[in-house]
Amino acid sequence: MIKFQDVPYMRLNMDRFEQKFRSQLEEFKHAKSFGAAYYALLGLDRIRDEFSTLAVICEARNTMDVNDVFYKEETEFFDRVKPRYEALENEMNEALLESPYQKEFEIHIGTEPFRMAALHKESFHPEIMEELKQENELSSKYSEMIANLKAETEEGVVPLSKIGTHMGSEDRNERAKYAAIWEKSFASAGEELDDLYDRLVKVRDRIAKKLGKKSFTEVGYCRMGRTSYTRKDIVSFREEVKKNLVPVAQRLFEKQRQALGVEVLYHYDEDIFAGGKNHSRHRIFWKTFKRYTRNFLLKQGSIMKNY
Repeated sequence: MIKFQDVPYMRLNMDRFEQKFRSQLEEFKHAKSFGAAYYALLGLDRIRDEFSTLAVICEARNTMDVNDVFYKEETEFFDRVKPRYEALENEMNEALLESPYQKEFEIHIGTEPFRMAALHKESFHPEIMEELKQENELSSKYSEMIANLKAETEEGVVPLSKIGTHMGSEDRNERAKYAAIWEKSFASAGEELDDLYDRLVKVRDRIAKKLGKKSFTEVGYCRMGRTSYTRKDIVSFREEVKKNLVPVAQRLFEKQRQALGVEVLYHYDEDIFAGGKNHSRHRIFWKTFKRYTRNFLLKQGSIMKNY
């Protein structure tokens, strides 16, 4: 099996890619039979895989080392061209929704691709392409800043990620000390992070307005592909969580506080248990969470019955 480090990467020629995509899309649009349309759609999927594969490789390698000059430049490249790719996907979604073979497609691939296409269509318009580019650039800059945060410790200045073991120490004083160092590191970059976040919020607000949405929250719901439940369902689910799960979590935290023998359970105590680390509270909570979630979805008649 090939190792990830050996997976080949070469910058995508976006002009050639777009030409190939449009050619295949025309084949889909003018298919004379369902069979021809089906194989044309498979061809589009293969072409889409070319883009997504290179984008994922680039993102992963950039995440592994945000200061790698080559993949930093490649990330900037994808930030610029992703809106063009989204425009192509939007054209494909429109063609899929307008296909005269929709009934046949639904028999072979189900109805979900059509619901997803409709949602994606709601969250894109050519008028927002410049904002999408800005959104990508700001998001990448935010991630880069977070990855480059440093911590001032007794051993010297180290990457923030290096103090994680101290924050999981069984010594409470050590946990508290390094939690404060962690917070100080973020505070030192507070103004820049706040500025990036503020600019990102404003860009996303413009996206929402241009798409005719009340807020970016509506755009976010479309982007997340929530086809089996609505925003109204989420409101009901949150109430169920508040009513049934929050009390369970509170009781577990109280038992943990008592077992640790502390007056107040702080955030740096949450993963520590009497007698050393274990994850019994997490297992109990998530088992309960999953049970209530499944029951809620069944009650709502959701299609997610295998959750």
